[in-house]
Amino acid sequence: MGSLLHDAVRLLSVLSLFEHVFVRSWKLPIDANTRICPFTSHVKNIACTRISDDGSTVLSDTNSIAAAAAEAHQSASTRRRNVIFYPVTWMASQFLFTSSPPPAHASSELATVTLQWDDQAIGGFPMAIDGVNTDRTSPGSRVTLSYSLPEYWDKNTYVDDRTGQKSCHRIIIYQKTGTSRTDRLEKAPELGVARALDIGDRMGMNLKANVNRSKITSSQSVVKGPQGQTFFEYDVRSADVTFLFSATIVNERIYVCIVECTEEQYQRAETDLRGIRSSFRVDSV
Repeated sequence: MGSLLHDAVRLLSVLSLFEHVFVRSWKLPIDANTRICPFTSHVKNIACTRISDDGSTVLSDTNSIAAAAAEAHQSASTRRRNVIFYPVTWMASQFLFTSSPPPAHASSELATVTLQWDDQAIGGFPMAIDGVNTDRTSPGSRVTLSYSLPEYWDKNTYVDDRTGQKSCHRIIIYQKTGTSRTDRLEKAPELGVARALDIGDRMGMNLKANVNRSKITSSQSVVKGPQGQTFFEYDVRSADVTFLFSATIVNERIYVCIVECTEEQYQRAETDLRGIRSSFRVDSV
């Protein structure tokens, strides 16, 4: 009997230590009657009845203590698992269920938009808006242009399926009139993007005016593809609109991709928008 009483007292000491180390440190809720956190409060009915005014533990009679100690032996491993694993699983659940979701811009799969054009006809002006050729574009097979959209975007409206919000205003692909050399693209920051890329009134949509009132905030050249094709990328921004340009020369012709978005769309989906600009490709037969 003395051994069982000793084990019961030792069990209470362990629970007191648990309270001090885990409950008080983590500020978990405490049962006012037993000073034991709720998920182990069933022990109070086995091993003790109350806490005296001076803070000491008042045990039940000998028979109750013996029963408590016997049950303590029988289920000690279960209570140890509660003491050890509950804090771990509690922290893990906080991490798993309160962590922020992956950035909306992180797209692993893409949907490709492809255009095929012939050489520019006299009086023509090859251009496509949101994947649809304009009237002055000659469809053909001499040049293939493509860009990729995030798979979770609607291909026609650019609405992000995950948020229900539109992430882009429009995407324009066009071929600059006449022939050009690479130095024209290199000098775009000095000449102005609208002038260097021949953005004129014929393109409509107030595009020329909006680009001219915006400022170049970034420019770089990027080499892509197995043949080392160089693309020039420009960020042109104002307070309410952003244009992400990508331009390259194929057979002395400049081909341009413009990803246009509002400032709100840019802030929400910047990585996806830049990904579209970076995916622009031009191949010729």
